[in-house]
Amino acid sequence: MEERFSYLFDQFAKRQATPSEREEFFAQVSSGEYDAYLQQLMRDTYEQDNLADLPDDQIGDWYLPGADQRIVAAVFSSRPTATVDKKAYFTRLWSRIAAAAAILLVVGAACYLYIAQSNNSLLNTVAYNDIAPGRNSATLTLGNGRKILLSAVTQGELAKDAGVSITKDAEGQISYEIKEIPFAKGRAAEDGEMGETNTLSTANGQTYQVRLPDGTAVWLNAASSITYPVSFNTHKGRQVQLNGEAYFEVAKDKAQPFIVQSAGQEVEVLGTHFNINSYADESSIRTTLLEGAVKVTNLKSKTSNFLKPNQQAILTGANQIEVRDLDAQTSISWKKGEFTFDREEISSIMRKVARWYNVQVVYKDNLNGVKLTGSVSRFENISKLLKMLENTEEVNFEIDGNKVVVKR
Repeated sequence: MEERFSYLFDQFAKRQATPSEREEFFAQVSSGEYDAYLQQLMRDTYEQDNLADLPDDQIGDWYLPGADQRIVAAVFSSRPTATVDKKAYFTRLWSRIAAAAAILLVVGAACYLYIAQSNNSLLNTVAYNDIAPGRNSATLTLGNGRKILLSAVTQGELAKDAGVSITKDAEGQISYEIKEIPFAKGRAAEDGEMGETNTLSTANGQTYQVRLPDGTAVWLNAASSITYPVSFNTHKGRQVQLNGEAYFEVAKDKAQPFIVQSAGQEVEVLGTHFNINSYADESSIRTTLLEGAVKVTNLKSKTSNFLKPNQQAILTGANQIEVRDLDAQTSISWKKGEFTFDREEISSIMRKVARWYNVQVVYKDNLNGVKLTGSVSRFENISKLLKMLENTEEVNFEIDGNKVVVKR
């Protein structure tokens, strides 16, 4: 258990923890069970030199950015006896001590927030008219129709059938492992619990990761689903079906191409990194290549285009494929836990907001043609995202329950 706690501490300190990991970390710290070990981790952090060269004016921001600064401020305001010497905090002489202390403040403040939320505190409630971000969760549907809510199950083996095992690891990812040759080549375990195919699906406000039987890693965005064989050994090629958006890191196999089918198109690769956005409410399907090479085929016209890294294929409603150059990293900002907009239309931005925060978007005014630029963490409450967009002075917002009103 200490190994898990150490992992959560490290993720939190680096601000890489998922919402579910943050909640788990706060719960473990507030339990008091790991007090001695937490102190040891703090001492280890203090002794590290890798932060010593940070500029003085970045030390506090590195540890206490965004929401964490506000949490700490709230804790201090509720504890009037606490004081902070900001001048000493930002002095190079005390930079490492301050950095370690900053983590401790965030941990304590986060646990304070966790406990307060458990006791129906007014923090981040309707009184503030705010909405929390999405979280790491999904539903796995087995071949026999059995559904597993992955956020509700602990790590370990979830199912085993015909030589195939499905497990959930400590980081929340599910993986498939072929433990033995389950059946004769060309036959499938149709009568087993897993069946021939499984489906991983996310609702609005959810995201998840899966490692497929061939070792391919898939990150699934909100309101998306992917259907895949439980064993590629019994299928012609490695073929999956995608609805919504996903990022793929495909395991190389020259003998078996990896094929992703989505509405109106097919993407074929041998081993590469790419992203597909194929939401039904978008006007086009966008395939973005980060590494390697892919072939994108229009299933109606049967025409194909080959992509190079930092290129995007856009399949429109007219069944035409347009290829354009771009910075491919912007297309996977969602996977890295960020919203990044570069002169993006407000309607497109708000569709992303609706999926991740599970809200209804209503337009009070005509905002056709309004394009915005900005970036913010996907793990902030919706108010910070909307405030960032309002700073452009192009739009304003109102939050009414689970509804976001967009106006001039």
